Amino acid sequence: GIGVARDIKKAKTYYQLAAEQGNASAMHNLAVLFAMAADGVTDNESATHWFQEAADLGVKDSQFNLGILAAKGVGMKQNLEES
Repeated sequence: GIGVARDIKKAKTYYQLAAEQGNASAMHNLAVLFAMAADGVTDNESATHWFQEAADLGVKDSQFNLGILAAKGVGMKQNLEES
């Protein structure tokens, strides 16, 4: 964190709250935390869900990440055509 101690669990909690209220940036950041196992637990299905939600709201990085996940079949069935 900047000016505070780094706390991934707290960040994840705040991103989750904001994402559930429709904040597209929070959706993307939450998906990244799920995908990268930032707190020690990988959850590819949740990552895919939040990348999709953010992508639907126009977040280009989420759209890109969904393409990677689709190509690899991570968190979803592999789909090279869609990727």
